[in-house]
Amino acid sequence: MRAGNAVVSTRRVRLGALVLREVPLQGPDPDQVTAVLLDGIRRSGLESLPWTDDARRLQHRLVFLHRLDHSSTDCSDRALLDTRSVWLGPHLAGFRRLDDLGRLNLANILLGLLPGPARRSG
Repeated sequence: MRAGNAVVSTRRVRLGALVLREVPLQGPDPDQVTAVLLDGIRRSGLESLPWTDDARRLQHRLVFLHRLDHSSTDCSDRALLDTRSVWLGPHLAGFRRLDDLGRLNLANILLGLLPGPARRSG
């Protein structure tokens, strides 16, 4: 991550610790960009995500459900942060900046963690 919270990909030519040349790369590996974004979320916390009141209420209901039924997905802040690559990573395709996270619909993403029948009875 660099200034502006954007992922910047560069190729460096080094001689030991000395950088001889640094060239920006066009079209970095999407998996690496996603990994960098997920690391930025780990560092800044779930608060960097665009939580709406509806998304937080849904999260709280899912946390309660997990307390009653441990076979359901744990959606506590800690669990979501620890498993961010699983539930959030697939939704970051094409994102290059932390600001891009504003396009996420966290309520829909969380609903996707429920098994089909539970999702329909919502």
